[in-house]
Amino acid sequence: MGSGHTSYAPNTCDLVGDGDLYGIGVRISYYLFFAATLIAIFRRSVSHTLTIGPLGRCAEAVNILTFAILIVLVKNTLNGSFATLEWFLTYPTILVTFFSLFFALPRSNNKGRLLCYAFTLSLLTVCQPWLYWRRMYQGRKSECVVRYWFFGVRDFYGQTWITFFKVMSILACAIGALSLVAVLFFALCRSAWREWLDPKRKMKAEYLDRDISYGPEEKKRRYKGLRLCGLLFLLFVGGFTMVMTEKTISVNNIDLADTPLESTSQLIPFVTGLLSFLTTLYSCIPFKMIQDKIAELDQKLIDKCLGKRKNVLPFSKGSSATSLNPNPYMYYNEPGQYQCR
Repeated sequence: MGSGHTSYAPNTCDLVGDGDLYGIGVRISYYLFFAATLIAIFRRSVSHTLTIGPLGRCAEAVNILTFAILIVLVKNTLNGSFATLEWFLTYPTILVTFFSLFFALPRSNNKGRLLCYAFTLSLLTVCQPWLYWRRMYQGRKSECVVRYWFFGVRDFYGQTWITFFKVMSILACAIGALSLVAVLFFALCRSAWREWLDPKRKMKAEYLDRDISYGPEEKKRRYKGLRLCGLLFLLFVGGFTMVMTEKTISVNNIDLADTPLESTSQLIPFVTGLLSFLTTLYSCIPFKMIQDKIAELDQKLIDKCLGKRKNVLPFSKGSSATSLNPNPYMYYNEPGQYQCR
């Protein structure tokens, strides 16, 4: 794969990308993970008690892929890659995927998965000042123009945006450090964390018991509204992040020909993301709801044909009035389907 990291081709301004970080298969896998979480959030918003098992396994796959990307990013940066461009193309997608998983997964039985992802994301976030203050111009050629897309094509090394990136890197580092401490404390001192939370839980329970107007149905409606708002927010932010990544690769004409989709480094994450998406989609299809609706429609048709006389026994396909079919105005078409004559 070329030089092994994002860099310029010799004696040209042509950028050669690192497909292990943002090749077509890796990018599509994250997009599919993100789509799976949106489907899960929507399904949970209309079915409050639903736990989507495959999404937890999807989170495990994302954790493995993201931690591998963290290792490659740090290794490439130490080896002299075009570091700021590599991080710009990977970090926003990782961040959006974490937020989508946080909204989609029930925290009660997915603490370990979320903690692993939060740990990896915190490490990436803590490294931002090192990147933007120490490695900002690493891998750059002064005679070559580098651009990125953010509501339009912009100069990657415009002075205003450099200042913005540096300031935001400090804020991000502070947030990442706090998150890292919280993750480590929760992982290593879970019993103390629970003892600290228990009094608050008891106080909240007592308050809810006194507040008669705040019942289970009202709580469900509030959670439904919160999830739908989160879904719309993630849909906008995630869609924008995908467009920004694809446009930035396009406007810089980054060469990723060494890592096509059929290569191992792209095919494995692509298939992982595809299977995670399909299993999550399948688990979100409300089969029982569909069956109940079909049964309800069949019963309405039976009532209409029999003049609202119920408990009609099934009969063979195409049969007319018999001892098992006392109604001559109705016949059986397919299993579970009745039609009036």
